[in-house]
Amino acid sequence: MVPRHGEDWAHAVLRDRIGMTRATLERDGAGTYVGSSYLWAPPRDLARFGLLLLADGCWGAERILPPGWVAWSTEVEPALARESIDRDDGDVQGRQFWLHRPVPAIGQGLPWEGVPDDAFAALGHWKQAITVIPSRSLVIVRVADDRDGTFTHAEFLRRTLAAVGP
Repeated sequence: MVPRHGEDWAHAVLRDRIGMTRATLERDGAGTYVGSSYLWAPPRDLARFGLLLLADGCWGAERILPPGWVAWSTEVEPALARESIDRDDGDVQGRQFWLHRPVPAIGQGLPWEGVPDDAFAALGHWKQAITVIPSRSLVIVRVADDRDGTFTHAEFLRRTLAAVGP
């Protein structure tokens, strides 16, 4: 079944509407868009997506994402709130994003020390990231290739926040 907006619905519904003109979202072998990964985009286009999230799914006067979707997607995943599932230490999963939230039921504190509690991020391959911090009206984009294991997202955010200032 072809989605209502046609074969290129991801472009028509999201990418083109917020001006992510150089972004490419790849498909899997069956032709389905891979929403969890395989988005190739320059930092400016990634920042546009972060700004959409920061504005609760609105782009200018136009609502792009359903009302409440950003809040819903940045809640702690209920399965994680009940028990510690297969995850790396410090990982707090939302429904679409990695969260800076405590999960007391599994003994998880805030994962990114020194970062505002409302931060959330789309964390990508080799430590690429789009981090949104609503309380600071801030979107932080990082593109990199850190396979050596020395990079930490928390330290990067602390240093960026120190550079940006209050």
